[in-house]
Amino acid sequence: MSNTTRLVDKLLEKKLVDRNTCEENRRKIEIFITQKGLELLKQLDPLVEHTEKDFVKDLNLEEVKTLNTLLEKLRD
Repeated sequence: MSNTTRLVDKLLEKKLVDRNTCEENRRKIEIFITQKGLELLKQLDPLVEHTEKDFVKDLNLEEVKTLNTLLEKLRD
């Protein structure tokens, strides 16, 4: 089982997402966020934004740009 499948299964258990199998292509699975998931995101967004600002508070604009560039390289 892949990490993605395990993550989706956990979100399903918590009723934060729904999963549907595509009628035309049984290999295709569609994941939808539930109202409960949206409500949780609404609570988490300000906390994440605060944490991100706190994380870079001691960096100047150029350093923040450099950090973003490096993080993008790591993601790729």
